[in-house]
Amino acid sequence: MRLTVFNGSPRAKKSNSDQLLQRFREGFESTEGNTWEQAYLAQARKCDQHLELFTSAECVLVVFPLYVDAMPSQVMEFFAALAPYAGRPDNPPMMFLVHSGFPEACQSRPVERYCEKLARRLGADYLGTLVKGGSEGIQVMPPWMTRKLYGTMTALGQTFGANRKLDEALVKKLADRERFTGVSLLVARVMMATGFNDFYWNGQLKKNGVWDRRYDQPYARR
Repeated sequence: MRLTVFNGSPRAKKSNSDQLLQRFREGFESTEGNTWEQAYLAQARKCDQHLELFTSAECVLVVFPLYVDAMPSQVMEFFAALAPYAGRPDNPPMMFLVHSGFPEACQSRPVERYCEKLARRLGADYLGTLVKGGSEGIQVMPPWMTRKLYGTMTALGQTFGANRKLDEALVKKLADRERFTGVSLLVARVMMATGFNDFYWNGQLKKNGVWDRRYDQPYARR
């Protein structure tokens, strides 16, 4: 099988999306005869090439993060550019991987429904959507914190490469908790109250030189 992958992260090769894809690829290519090609939607000037890749693909995987529940602009642009191909008989089967910093899988479910609707409107077979919450920061996590996640991604790639379909049990395992409940909800509230959750984000604000603007309200009414 030849899998064509579209990485929709603005960070491209330095993204969490790429980290997840590396593990999926390891599993996918463990089946003899499977091949992999990847494009980065952040390279906007290559839009025509991206469309050519889509029209010639045997199977497509689109991967992108959510930023406060919104998909990146280059992903929206790519999806809009596919409109002329709606109903084309040779459109490839499609699947998606949606991930975000929010730990609860329910945050990504509306986008999951959107992805399914997109595939149906294009007339492409919908193979499913992988949902992963709490993905922000996985690049800086120690191996013991990502071992389970990366192992699941590799297993998903392996089973898909062998069977041409996503393993439902692994899909559920990847999504993990749908919502915080009971003890997990209590722990989350404690972490928020103590400011522990802000440690990573405060670091990002300082790293990018916008710490002094963290309380800006650019869309507030004046």
